[in-house]
Amino acid sequence: MNKKQEKIAVSTDHFSVELKLKKATFEKALYHCGYYPLLTNKPKEDLTIEAAMMAHKNQYKSEHTNRRAKSGYNLEPIYLQTPERIEALLFLFKIALQIIVLIKRAARTNIRKRDMGLDIFLTQAEKSTV
Repeated sequence: MNKKQEKIAVSTDHFSVELKLKKATFEKALYHCGYYPLLTNKPKEDLTIEAAMMAHKNQYKSEHTNRRAKSGYNLEPIYLQTPERIEALLFLFKIALQIIVLIKRAARTNIRKRDMGLDIFLTQAEKSTV
């Protein structure tokens, strides 16, 4: 099998970048950098700023769990009659989500330890198709 070699054109571009700092604009942006409103219905005596920030910082965990639960798992409605059954189902659901989180964490850790990412799988797949 003789494949014709394709000629590839090589292009070279030259460019330069010039930056000018507008000090007043920079100072104004820096003044607002890192600030955003955080609203709560708790009185300030019951919730310190640090506690409010930590609650806000950890909120993504529950949001991420809810997003994971809603997508890709083809959940069907289940009609439960008693609070005990509702509690039991939610407990099982939480266990299932925790298992998923642990599997993902173990996968990330193992990928980091190998320091190869998923490249090894791609090269093996290429070899098996040749």
